[in-house]
Amino acid sequence: MELNTIPTELFWFLGGAIFHKIGSNLLGYGKVANFAHDTINQTLKLLILIMEDVAFMREMKYLHMQQTGASEESIENIKQIDENMFNAWKTIVIHKFISVYPNNLKGLVKFRTWNEAVNILTKEMKKTSPRK
Repeated sequence: MELNTIPTELFWFLGGAIFHKIGSNLLGYGKVANFAHDTINQTLKLLILIMEDVAFMREMKYLHMQQTGASEESIENIKQIDENMFNAWKTIVIHKFISVYPNNLKGLVKFRTWNEAVNILTKEMKKTSPRK
C-alpha cells in the first residue's frame, strides 16, 4: 500500500484527534494548577486566622495573669516561651505544608518560610481586592 493511497481525510482525522488530546490535557493541567493555587491561598488564609486567634488568646492569658497578681518577670518569661513556641509552630506548619503537597504541584508553592507565605498571600489579596 502506497502512502498516496491513504486518504487525506484520515490524516486530518488523526491530526485532529491528536490535537484534541493535547489541547484537553493542557486545559486539564491548567484547571488543576488554578485549583491548587486557590487551595494554597485558602489554606494560608485559614492559617493566618488561626494565628490571629492564638495571638488574641495569648493576650487574654497575659491580661489574666496580670489581674491575678503574677509578677511582670513571670509574665515576660511566659511571653518569651509563647513566642518561641509560636515561631516553632509557624516553621513546622510551613515545612509540613510543603512536604505533603503533591510532588507534581510543588512548583506552585512559592514560599519556604512563614513570612514569605504571608507576603505572597498579601500580594495575592491585593491583586484580587475590589478596591485598589
